[in-house]
Amino acid sequence: MPRLCVALFLLASAAFAAIDFLPTADQNGVSDHEVCIIGAGPSGVGAAHHLVQKGYSNILMLEKLDRIGGKCRDIERVDNANGKPVNRTYPLGQIVIIRDYEEIRELADIYGQKFELFALGVPQDFYVDFNAKPLFTPAPPSWPTIASFSPLELNSIEDIEEITVALTAATAYTAIWKSYVAIDEKTGEPDPKRPLGDEPTLSSIDFDRYPELADPANKFIADRFTEYGLGPKHIEFMQRAQFPLEASGYLSADFTPMAYFFKAFTPPLLVEGVLGTIQRIVGGCTALLEAMVDTLSAKGKLEVLLSAEIVNTVREPDQPSLVQLSDGTERTCDRIIVAFPQITADMQFLDLDEEESDVFGRVFIAPYASTLLDFSYEKMPNTKSSRLYGNLDTSVEPHAYRSVVGKGQPAVIAAPYGSQAGAGLLIYQSYDRQQGLWNETLKQDSVQIVTDMFFDGDASEYKANLTEVDFWTYFPHVSGEEMRAGFYQRLEALQGNRKTYFTGGLCNFDTLELSMLYSRHLVKTYF
Repeated sequence: MPRLCVALFLLASAAFAAIDFLPTADQNGVSDHEVCIIGAGPSGVGAAHHLVQKGYSNILMLEKLDRIGGKCRDIERVDNANGKPVNRTYPLGQIVIIRDYEEIRELADIYGQKFELFALGVPQDFYVDFNAKPLFTPAPPSWPTIASFSPLELNSIEDIEEITVALTAATAYTAIWKSYVAIDEKTGEPDPKRPLGDEPTLSSIDFDRYPELADPANKFIADRFTEYGLGPKHIEFMQRAQFPLEASGYLSADFTPMAYFFKAFTPPLLVEGVLGTIQRIVGGCTALLEAMVDTLSAKGKLEVLLSAEIVNTVREPDQPSLVQLSDGTERTCDRIIVAFPQITADMQFLDLDEEESDVFGRVFIAPYASTLLDFSYEKMPNTKSSRLYGNLDTSVEPHAYRSVVGKGQPAVIAAPYGSQAGAGLLIYQSYDRQQGLWNETLKQDSVQIVTDMFFDGDASEYKANLTEVDFWTYFPHVSGEEMRAGFYQRLEALQGNRKTYFTGGLCNFDTLELSMLYSRHLVKTYF
C-alpha cells in the first residue's frame, strides 16, 4: 500500500566483512563501477544490499531527487502541542507491514530497525471516501486495537450471521489463494509449495493455465465463490475486503487484474486487517532505506549521487555503459539496473531499442497524491453526512455502489495521531490510469479538491496550512489482456539486454515488500 506502504542505525562491522572486488566476466574496457543503479527507492536500495551480499563492492546509485526513499516518504515534523514541541512522523508514502513480509523483516533486523503497531482504528481517526459506500467502519471504544483496515462492520459485531459470512468467505478465499501455484520448471507440474502470491515475479504465472487471474479482481471473486457454492453475501464481503487496495491507489477492483491483487491481498493481510495487528517501521520505511544506504556507503561499497539527472546513456552489449549527467560529468559501469517506474515517458535517456519501447509502451500508472496539512482533527469529514458519500450505479440490477476511480476525490483521509494537540491530517488521492507522467492539470485538480474540501476554496489558507504535497508515479501495471498475451514473460526476457536490468513495482507489485523481493530475485538470478 501507498504510502499507506512503512533513526538510522549502522550495521555491526562483522555483518559485511571484507569483500574482494568482483570484476565482471565480459569487460573489454576499464569502467568506473561494476553496477550503476538508477533510482534510490526501495527496489534500488534493495538491489544494492543484495549485490553487496553477493560480493559486489563498487556500486554507483544515481537518484534524481534530493533524498533517499522513492515512494517511501516520511515527514518528521515538530508539532506544537499546547505550547510544547512534539516530534511526530507522518507517512506520505508506503506504510503497512504485515508479519509475513519476510524480506522487510530480514532487512530491518540486519539494519537495526524496529516495528510498532499501526492502529488507525480508534474511533473517527480514519475516513475513506472513494465515491462509493463507506469502506470501513470505525471501531467502537470497546475495540480500541482494531485497525480501520478491517472489512468487518464492527458495530454489528453481535450479528452472528455476518460473522459467519465473514469467516466462511475468508476461509474460501484462503483455499482459493493457495490453490494457484507455480509450475515446477523441471517436472512441468504444479508445485503445491509455491503459491503464486508468494512468488517473487509475475512471470511465474502461466496465464495459459490460469487465464482467470487476468480477470478483474471483482469478477474473479464472484466467479470463484460461485464455483464454491457461496452466495451474494459472501461475494460482497470479499469484494469489500479488497477496498483497502482500491483506496490505496491500485485502481478499481472492477478493472485491476486479480494477478496483482493476489500479490498484496494475501490471507495473512486479511487476518491481520481484521485483528488489528498490522505494523509499520518506527520512523517509517524511509528510516530503513536511509540506514541501508548509510551502512553500505560507510563500508565503501556504495557511492550515492542525489539530485543526479541523467541526460543520456550509451549501452553496448560488449562495452561498459556510459552514463552522462546534466552537470556534464560522465560515469561508466559494467551493468545498469533501472530501479524506478518503467514508463516510456520517464525513460527517454536510456535510448530504448525497439523491443524495450514496445514492452514498456504498454505500461500504465495510477497517479497518486498525498498531502500533509496542519489542520484541526475536528475538521475530519463525517462518513454519514459527507456530500461525497456514495455513488449509486443504477445501470445494473440490483442497484449497486461502485468504486469510481478517476474523479480525484480523496480516497483516504487519515489522522494518524487522532485528536492529539497539534496533530495534522493526511489526504491521499487516487487518479485514473494513464501512460504519461503527472501533469500540471492533474496537480492543480488535486490541490483544488483539497482546497475546496477543507478551506472553502481559499487558496491562501491552503498554502498557509500545507506542510507537504507529493505526486507519485504509482502502481506501474498492464491490463489483463496484456498479461494473457505474455507481457511478463517478455519483460523477464529483457533482463540483461545490453547489460541492463529492470526492477521495481512493475516486475512484481508496487508495495515495499514486493518491490524489494523482486530485487532479491533479480540479483540472485542474473548477477
